[in-house]
Amino acid sequence: MKRWDVRAIDENGSALKSVSLIVERYSPLHLITIRDSLQDSGKEARALLAAGKQDEAEKILLDAAATPDQSFNERLFLAGLLGSIKIGKGEFQAAVDILDEPCDGLFGGMVSTQLPTPYVKRMASLRIQAALGVGDVVMALDMLEKLQQNGNLDSDGRIAAAVANVRSDLDKANVIPVQAVIPAQDVGDGFFFNLYRRHFDFHLLSGVLKDYSLSCPQGIIDKPVDEAVRHDVPDDWGASCGLYVTGTPGTTFEVREYKN
Repeated sequence: MKRWDVRAIDENGSALKSVSLIVERYSPLHLITIRDSLQDSGKEARALLAAGKQDEAEKILLDAAATPDQSFNERLFLAGLLGSIKIGKGEFQAAVDILDEPCDGLFGGMVSTQLPTPYVKRMASLRIQAALGVGDVVMALDMLEKLQQNGNLDSDGRIAAAVANVRSDLDKANVIPVQAVIPAQDVGDGFFFNLYRRHFDFHLLSGVLKDYSLSCPQGIIDKPVDEAVRHDVPDDWGASCGLYVTGTPGTTFEVREYKN
């Protein structure tokens, strides 16, 4: 299961103003030691990376990622290596997809107390880099806040400075283009993105887009995607809105966010 789409309503059918997402992990041994076979794959991949053989390292890690019944630590371990490769290649959306689920669990209860602090900081930093690479400032700020709330893991302020620099550049731009792709059907049926601004439209590059769902604390709006129309978050709605777009797998497009 990749993600939950929560649409909470009261007894009258009106959207609730507050929704809490609860992440559950269905393995009682989610913090077991990383298996030797996966550690060996990691060592081999690092040696190939040091020799400049990025594609070969990535293949070894992808094969290792197909290992069944992985613990949370094992998924986190492989995601960190694969995510750093994707970021290095400029494939930020792929890095987001790889890092999203394991990094969501970084700050959950027992996990945050048992993982080494430098490791948590590194994984959060990779997730922030991936988010900034696709222009998702909201996700980057959320991850930064979690770092700062958990014993101020960003003690030297370098991650906060990186986020502030990107945010400053985006705030100056009249239009923020976000590159997007509808994933393969076995991965999911849509693209999810946290809106940074309140006005947006779609620029279709190739393929077919179907519908979008705008989810905010104040409610949910479902509409067909119309490339020629500017869409808006209602004036009386606050921030923290997510955009979920469906379409034919492989469709590439832009979500363009506007100042006004």
